[in-house]
Amino acid sequence: MNFQSIKKIKYWIQASRIETLPLSISGIIVGSFYAFYNYSFDKIIFVLSIITAISFQILSNFANDYGDGVLGTDNNRIGPKRVIASGKLTREELKKGIIVRNSKSEEQFTALDNKSYKLESGMCVISDNEGVLG
Repeated sequence: MNFQSIKKIKYWIQASRIETLPLSISGIIVGSFYAFYNYSFDKIIFVLSIITAISFQILSNFANDYGDGVLGTDNNRIGPKRVIASGKLTREELKKGIIVRNSKSEEQFTALDNKSYKLESGMCVISDNEGVLG
């Protein structure tokens, strides 16, 4: 991995706006406490809900950055510039990171638990140019 690749990873992390993630999972945490109180807490549902919420938040942050970059909304922004407005990532690079599509028959991906999952045709997936991410 070269220096440019490391810089790009830094910009992708910046575009994901990690500071927005706690709010995205707060409702799940509150609901999980309530489920625990009512003796109906499920660890698998909790983990999958957290992963889904974080994924949707990051995806919406990418889409927001892309939309603002295309419309020029961030040109007069007060505060830190977003990655497109600052030139750290191009529109094309960011757009490639936010592909939501239907899965293809027999398509597979490896999840965070290092297990490989085979998808049925037509399932909603988030992907990049190399394959399914989740």
